[in-house]
Formats: sequence, structure tokens, C-alpha cells
Amino acid sequence: SAAADGAGIVVDGASASILYDHTGTQWEINKPLEVTGTLSNPQFESGSIAVTLKNNGNTRLLTTGGGVDITGGLSVGNINSTGTLSITSTYPRINLTDTNHDDDWSIINADGNFRVYNITDAVDSFNIDASNNATFAGSVTLTPSSGHSYFGSGSGKDLNINAGSG
Repeated sequence: SAAADGAGIVVDGASASILYDHTGTQWEINKPLEVTGTLSNPQFESGSIAVTLKNNGNTRLLTTGGGVDITGGLSVGNINSTGTLSITSTYPRINLTDTNHDDDWSIINADGNFRVYNITDAVDSFNIDASNNATFAGSVTLTPSSGHSYFGSGSGKDLNINAGSG
């Protein structure tokens, strides 16, 4: 109620206060809040102000006008996206680690080259360079479906094989 507006606790000498704001129907705290117990059903709302979550003084999660910034590891069971998933880095990489079988793989943008990297065998299994030339580390097996051939005449049936220098 309006009668409670501005009521609260003021600590003289520390310029610290916890005051009730009737207009916003909210508590206003003018100093950082440290909680050593558990918050029950916490809800964080910030409006146009960024929200920062810290661990041992280090920022781990920061909301910004552009989204959420996470520092450190992120463990996610499933990612469901209705839009575009963007990974931005000087060396963006997605690791695909099978916890009970080998091989493990990475999908990498290595300075403009698209790489499928076999982590277990330490080899680029597939690479597309910036000129769109593809390279395979091992053998390539082509198995046409019934009634089709990879060799023949006419457009769209060309197979180019270039011998390497190795």
C-alpha cells in the first residue's frame, strides 16, 4: 500500500538500505546482496539492466541486450533451437565425444577451412578448403543405388580423380 512506501531498514554510517517501493511494488536494495543459504524459488528480472551471476568473484553468466554470455563450461542435456545456433570464435569447434566407444570427432572452422577431425586418430578425415576443394584422408567408397552409375556420358556424371603427390 501507499502507506508502506519508503518503509524499510536504513543502516546509518553505511549508506545501506532496504526500502519498499509502492510504485513498483518491489523492494529496493542499494548494496550488493550476499546469500549464504538457499534462495527458494528465485526469479531474476532486470528490465534494461544486465544480470550478472558470479562464482568466487568471477562472472560466469551475464545477460546483455544481445543475449547471454557464459564463461567456462556449459553442460546441456539437449539443445532445442527454433532459430540459428551460432558459435563465434577465432577457431569455432564442436566436439562430438562418444563416452563408451571410439572414435571421437570435431567439426571445425579452421581459418575458413571446414574440417571434420578425428580426435582419436589425430587426423583430418575430411577437409573443404576456402576454394571449396574437398580432401579425404582415407579411401572413398561410392556405392550407387540400383540402376545408377557414377560413370557415363552427359552432364552431371563426371567424376574427377586427381592423383596426389604422396
